[in-house]
Amino acid sequence: MKKIFFNKRGEERWLTPWMFLVWFIIGITIVIAVSMYYSSSVDSRAYEARSIREKIISCVGDSGKIKPEFFQDFDIYSKCGLKKEIFSDYGDFYFNVSIYDINAKKYIKSISGGNREFEIDCFLPGAGFPVCNRTRVYSSYEAKPYYIEVLAGSNQIGGKI
Repeated sequence: MKKIFFNKRGEERWLTPWMFLVWFIIGITIVIAVSMYYSSSVDSRAYEARSIREKIISCVGDSGKIKPEFFQDFDIYSKCGLKKEIFSDYGDFYFNVSIYDINAKKYIKSISGGNREFEIDCFLPGAGFPVCNRTRVYSSYEAKPYYIEVLAGSNQIGGKI
């Protein structure tokens, strides 16, 4: 079988600049995408503080009532599933659970753990301070109204990916 060529030649002199332009655009797109991915940072302090707070509230109170064992010798770490070694005095986490009697207007009991400097640092403006979450939950115990105030904080700044 005989191939017939009709005087056709590829013009590489016009094709080559366009090929290099497409490669350049693809390369720049890859560099920009990778640099955007690796320059993003993750800050999970608010989520961690909220998670600690919810865990403590569900542990101390049940359906709007304070559990009776909270008023005795209550080990919050074992009852609430918190790891004591994470809440060290100079660590990245803090919690404080306070029970107030609404009728008598007095403080009944408080349990705290973690870095105690967070009580002040949480409410200072700035980026380097811990993020805290404070909540009051109205509850009752033996037909008396109380409120549970939980302050939970985290200063574990995730960092870069």
